[in-house]
Amino acid sequence: MAVAWAYGVKEIAWADEDDDSPGVETTVRARSESLTLVDVVDLRRWRPDTLAVSPDGTRMAYVLFDGPSGRIVIDGRAGTSYAGFGAKPVFSADSRHVAYLAMNAQKLWFVVADGIESREKYSTVQGHAGVFPNLQWSLDGRELAYISSVDANGALKQVVVADHVEGRKYDEIAGLAMDPKGERVAYAARTGNQWAVVVDGKEGPRHDGVLATSPVFSPDGRHVAYGAQEGRRFFVVIDGKRGRDYDDLGGALLFAPDSKRLVYAPGVGRRRAVVVGDEELGLFERVDDGSFAFSRDGRHLAFKAGDATSWFVVVDGNKGLSYRGVGRPVFMPDGRVAHSACDQCGGTMEAPAQFVVVGGRRIGAAYADIADPIVGSSDGRRVAFVAKRGAAAFVVVDSREQRSYASIVAQSLRFSPDGQDLVYAASTASGKYVVVDSDQEGTAFDAVGLRGSECAFPVPSQYCGWRFERDGSFAYLAWQRDRVYLVRSSPRSP
Repeated sequence: MAVAWAYGVKEIAWADEDDDSPGVETTVRARSESLTLVDVVDLRRWRPDTLAVSPDGTRMAYVLFDGPSGRIVIDGRAGTSYAGFGAKPVFSADSRHVAYLAMNAQKLWFVVADGIESREKYSTVQGHAGVFPNLQWSLDGRELAYISSVDANGALKQVVVADHVEGRKYDEIAGLAMDPKGERVAYAARTGNQWAVVVDGKEGPRHDGVLATSPVFSPDGRHVAYGAQEGRRFFVVIDGKRGRDYDDLGGALLFAPDSKRLVYAPGVGRRRAVVVGDEELGLFERVDDGSFAFSRDGRHLAFKAGDATSWFVVVDGNKGLSYRGVGRPVFMPDGRVAHSACDQCGGTMEAPAQFVVVGGRRIGAAYADIADPIVGSSDGRRVAFVAKRGAAAFVVVDSREQRSYASIVAQSLRFSPDGQDLVYAASTASGKYVVVDSDQEGTAFDAVGLRGSECAFPVPSQYCGWRFERDGSFAYLAWQRDRVYLVRSSPRSP
């Protein structure tokens, strides 16, 4: 049972510090921490491999076993006892809802969402669990969809269950996707050796294969796209309209934030094209299709491409300077593109080799290594990233190096909405973890429950990591031995 216990408040009185970097004025604000006990974990009975942390890093769930049965513990509260569980619990993108797969004493599998058992229950079929563990929440957390196994006259079939309604039975189902509002469902379905994409219950044309990373919905939910294969030809289908044939397809299909364009990288002979909307931006020897990045308004596109000996960043079809290596490009809030680069890559960790390029211009010093991503403040005036020199990792903000740590979670870097605070998680030489706000350390813990690199698609990155409140406060989970706390860091009133 959760205990609402105020563990204490640590007042941190930080003197105001003005940043004299050109064009940048920042003030380090005094902050206070409050720790509330969330859970005391029974380390003998819990299953650490089932631990799930919500996208905003403030909630947790895991399996606690008691002999042959177990319970899901959510935010310190143990749920109903069940005979078995499937994989980790799954939080919705807004962190408000959680679902998991459970099995009762009759060996029937079902989904439990926000503590309520679904009425649909499925038995194990030919060794396959009755429900697949890839539970899919809509972004608003209102709808849940999943894939179930069913027995059809002795044959193993699969169905999609959405809003408690079963779809058509197929030999195999993959690529389950929901639109952001949970109003539409799409997936790839196999009948015999042929694959089709089913959208809103309607089966499309059959193909020899469907790209594993599709189908995908546009952010507004009005469009759906997928990649397919017929014979030796590969193509993309958008809203039922088949595009041009290519020699193969890359793995990524990405809609722009305004939902007006789709980008992908098909193969043309030994080279790769980049197609955005109806336009081919050119042919390249190499394209990193995992590097596609749109500006916030969807009007501009950047990606990483290369030839036999170098890499470069392409923005709206315009090739940038060539380097031996480049990092993943990102759009700063002011529209400039930032990325790391190196002219002499692959050297020792002591040798400075990597640097940052913003808007086509190199800024700051060179470092042994620079981690993705590079982040910017909302007004575009501040830039920060994680760098290494030797074994030391540190954050560079506004070209200034902050204190060194054993490691830093690069994906945790985030500016507050007003750009005054830069927050990240780091580990110390003693093995403790601290949350750092504008170079000021919070309390040291055994671990912090931040969702960074593991917060993966289909949860958009804006849902992951620190979530700042209007008053500039943020919260995260932290572990100290068997105790888990919710830590809230708040600006202190003057």
